[in-house]
Amino acid sequence: MSTLRYRRLASGKYSIYIDCYNSKKQRRSYAFLKLYVSRDYSKGKKITEQDSSTIQKALEALSFYTHKEDVKAPKIFTVVALADTWIHCCGKFHAKQLVNHLKAFCGQKQVPALSVDHAWMDSFGEYLGKKLSINSVYTLLSKLGSCYKKALDGGGISVNPIADYKVPETTKRDILYLENDEMRLLAESDAPVSSIIRDVFWFSLHSGLRFDDIRYLTPSQVKIQNDDETVNRFLVHLENDFVTELNDGAAQIMGKYYNQSTDRVFNRVPQLNEMNRKLDLWAAWAGLAKNISFSVARNTCIINLLRSGMPLMKVRRMMNFNCSTDLSMYKKEIKLNNK
Repeated sequence: MSTLRYRRLASGKYSIYIDCYNSKKQRRSYAFLKLYVSRDYSKGKKITEQDSSTIQKALEALSFYTHKEDVKAPKIFTVVALADTWIHCCGKFHAKQLVNHLKAFCGQKQVPALSVDHAWMDSFGEYLGKKLSINSVYTLLSKLGSCYKKALDGGGISVNPIADYKVPETTKRDILYLENDEMRLLAESDAPVSSIIRDVFWFSLHSGLRFDDIRYLTPSQVKIQNDDETVNRFLVHLENDFVTELNDGAAQIMGKYYNQSTDRVFNRVPQLNEMNRKLDLWAAWAGLAKNISFSVARNTCIINLLRSGMPLMKVRRMMNFNCSTDLSMYKKEIKLNNK
């Protein structure tokens, strides 16, 4: 038997746990779901609209945290279903991207979760390597491995087929970024690329913000501080209480869009695949000898900060990197180009 347990935090919110009991009603284990709600629902309180989606995720996880003989798994428990069920147990970072990329990679195929092996993971890594940065590929593959581990611990699967999988070196790519002359060529190009694509790319290059952070940015997340009558300082508030102040380049672009009375600061931003296709067109039109994707903007921002002499730990904080993310590759890239 398994039940949900709510623990009050100092902030006033409640974190959700799953307690698993044996036949004698003795607690044998528990799991922390990294999900948070506004009240304790164990006493039958009405679920608020704000917490409804979070409670639904908790109930989905609860269905797998029962004894194995009690689990009623679907006829085909796919790798997409496993990731979609367990990703919230592994943190929110890249959760949506992992599920979306799995759906795109699997297509119409119903890939059973237990049929995934090392060769399949290598193929998925190669697919991701064509679209994402090295850090993102490593993170998504690691997250998928964490989903399998959580599913095994909770009884959702009987065996973990990728328990000892390691990300192969062949899935890694060189860091792509823009030099000053390449940025100049892009800025001067009259490529048939919309202004919103140009502005969002430059905004990421100046601010270092990720694509999803920019695409879904709302006016309520942007605060203005006026040092005097002519200068506006923009502060952007993201999840996990992360706050970044925009530099002059990013602030200039923000000033162009912030006053629009819309749900999002940047409207009509295309999907990432369409964005990358347009960026490739822009690069070719400008005469660049490299293909670029949206991650190039963030990489360029990181390289420029390190070149300016900013310490690595400060760059990590400014870019809102996970504490386990290896940034030494950026410093190595700078040393290689300085030789």
